[in-house]
This record gives sequence, structure tokens and C-alpha cells, in this order.
Amino acid sequence: MLNWDKDVVVIHNSGNSNSSSQLSPVGAPSSPQVSVAGAADPSASAPMPAATPGIVRSSSIMGKLPKIKFENVYELKQKVRKGTCAVIWECIHRITQETYAVKIIQRNKLQPQDDNLILNEVAILQSLNENKYVVHLMDFYEEDDAFYLVMEYMCGGDVFDRLVTLTIYTENDARLLVERLLKAVASLHKAGIAHRDLKPQNLLLKDNATHTEIKVADFGFSRRCHTPESLTTRYVLHELSFFLQKRLL
Repeated sequence: MLNWDKDVVVIHNSGNSNSSSQLSPVGAPSSPQVSVAGAADPSASAPMPAATPGIVRSSSIMGKLPKIKFENVYELKQKVRKGTCAVIWECIHRITQETYAVKIIQRNKLQPQDDNLILNEVAILQSLNENKYVVHLMDFYEEDDAFYLVMEYMCGGDVFDRLVTLTIYTENDARLLVERLLKAVASLHKAGIAHRDLKPQNLLLKDNATHTEIKVADFGFSRRCHTPESLTTRYVLHELSFFLQKRLL
């Protein structure tokens, strides 16, 4: 079992910005052990070794191992969505040819203190890798120029885009979607986590054949609730605020 708290501290305090940190989900297949004594000099020009999902590399020994970067393991295919600081791409694993989604966060668009927010998101996602209502985190890379969060690929898009394309959305579909959403929220609250940014764009559909089988994504604003009043930030989601204003006019 991965000791997540320990690994986060190692990554955050390593002070080695040249290292790439890769974290595996709970229960991921283990890889052959690498002998540190026999590891190649990272300054050598030898080709990068292939990597597979599930490897956990501690940054305390990364200086003695060849540095594995996101591009050595995955290949970007097409852009899915672009945000203020992050871009979502479809990518494939170079060895297994499996398809994933990767959230790329450019570090030059972040403040130094924002690194903690990214690591908080990764830690929460890692703790939820057994939750069937959450988009799973598969790999994580911390590099000089960007963070890479490799996620399970939900090829159905988000609920907002789906509703825009549909001419009819049945009452039964709405009931099933809300029922699954409430179960997802209940599972998060049971784990002591508040998402704080639930909206149609963050509800991803499994495939194009279903209008209701969703998973929750984007935990950038999420927080752990240790006490009843641990959430002190007060705000109203902009979609709800806009809806209420229109209703009152």
C-alpha cells in the first residue's frame, strides 16, 4: 500500500526541480526493482528506459536514476479542453497503447505557493482511486515547466456539452443522472472531502452511449473536512448565482 503522506513530503521538499515524480494508484501492478547502485548516470546520453503505469519513484533517489519524463512514457494525441492554467489532452501510453487523458498545468502561469494546491489535488485524487464515482488518477509527473496529471479517459465528454447537443433530455435520464451524482457526493462526504466545484462541466460521461453514467472530475478546489467548520471559504457557484439573478429579474 502506497504511503501517500510520505510520498507527498518527499516530492514537495526534495528541492530537486529537475526530477519528475510519478505516483501510482493504490493496487497498481508493481514493477521490477531498480538497483540504485547499478543505475545509469543521468548525465549520460543513453536512451531513456521505457516506463509503465504503476511505478513509484521517490525523488530522494531520482538524482541517481535516469530521469523519466511524461513525454518518455506517453504521446499526446489531441487537445480536449483548454482552461486558464491547464489544458486537457488525450494521450496514449507508448508501450500499452492504452488511451488516457492528461491535465497539463503550466508552472509559469502559477504562483510559487500554488504548487501546494496542485499537490493537494493529487493527494485527494490518490486517496479516491477506489471510488467508482471519481475519475481516477493514473500517473503524476512534476517537471520543470509543468505538472502532468494522467487520468482515466472518459470518452463521452462532459454533461454540459452533451445537454447542448441533445434536443430532448428525458425525465428518466435526469433522474438517473441526479441519483448517481448524489451517490457520488455522499461518497466524497463520507471520505471527508468537499469538492466545492460541482457543475455540468466537471461531470464526465463514460461514453457516447450513455447520458447518465457519470464520474466527478477536477478536484482543484476540493478540500478535506477535518472539523465541522473546516471550510471557511464562502462563495456561490457562478452558474447558480447567474440562475438566481435571472429568476429574480
